[in-house]
Amino acid sequence: MTNSTNKSKSSSPIPIASARNVTAPKRARARKNPVASPAPVADPIMQMVEDYRSTQNEIKVLNDKFALLKDALTRHLVAGDEDNIELPDGSYVVTKVIRSQWTYSEELKVKRSKLKEQELDLKNEEEKERLNGTASATKNAHVMGRPK
Repeated sequence: MTNSTNKSKSSSPIPIASARNVTAPKRARARKNPVASPAPVADPIMQMVEDYRSTQNEIKVLNDKFALLKDALTRHLVAGDEDNIELPDGSYVVTKVIRSQWTYSEELKVKRSKLKEQELDLKNEEEKERLNGTASATKNAHVMGRPK
């Protein structure tokens, strides 16, 4: 009984149970540039940051969806004779709101532009006081997230 890895099937017409071809297991090579998989978040603060980011993205999607619905309902209510649409159970109502957009005389437009110039002058004076250190500030803390 010989145990050889070089024998072919044609050399032995009857298969022998103990004769078998054994090959060394192939080892996988490590990638040069491994694919970055998200690391498990063990720190609760990092988990909160992840939740904050995902919630912010969900809000953005919902605001876009809300804007589309609002525009479609506005067009429907303006085109029809309806002033509102109420759900059958009475739990929610959408009401058409019409606001006037006024156009003013040239005299008032000039006054408005002068007022805007005065407001800009005031903002510049405030900035000067901040830079000179004569203005005082109180600190408020909040968070803001943004994608990189």
